[in-house]
Amino acid sequence: LGKLYSQRDRLAPEAEQEYLAAVSATNSLSPTYLIALADFYRVRSNDPTDAANALKYYQAALNLQIDPKDPNRQQALIGVARASLKSGQPSDLIFASTAFSQALSISAGDPSVWYDYARSLAAQVSSDPNAVKAALQRALDLDLAYADQALGDDWTPYFARLDATIGPQLRGAQHDNL
Repeated sequence: LGKLYSQRDRLAPEAEQEYLAAVSATNSLSPTYLIALADFYRVRSNDPTDAANALKYYQAALNLQIDPKDPNRQQALIGVARASLKSGQPSDLIFASTAFSQALSISAGDPSVWYDYARSLAAQVSSDPNAVKAALQRALDLDLAYADQALGDDWTPYFARLDATIGPQLRGAQHDNL
């Protein structure tokens, strides 16, 4: 993948073939290449086939015997969780929150993972509002800019029903970020 990684556009038309060749050359035993291919499919489009392919390759990486604390395992968990969150299906939302939780147990320093974890919890009707609030607070502790995102595009689909619990927290963080 040396040629591919030196290119500026990792979503170029030839990128898919390069990723597939790398996965094939390693007999699908390299988590790095499986995750790179899955990431490619996850971000390329909203096509259901790409979403299914992303999940397939993330799952293949997770099925390898990777050390539980390996960063590749965390990347695969985050990828499969984000792909599941994007689907919006109730069973996928539960799977997403579980995968985010497992990824955060490996390393908890990425605010985007905490934020997506909060979104996956908030999207579940039966979720504990305090768990959503705690995950969202961790994201805000790491990066206050997530308050703007939560009160913006993500308010209605994820957080509006929890306004009494998290609304003051978000508005306060947004004010602190000015």
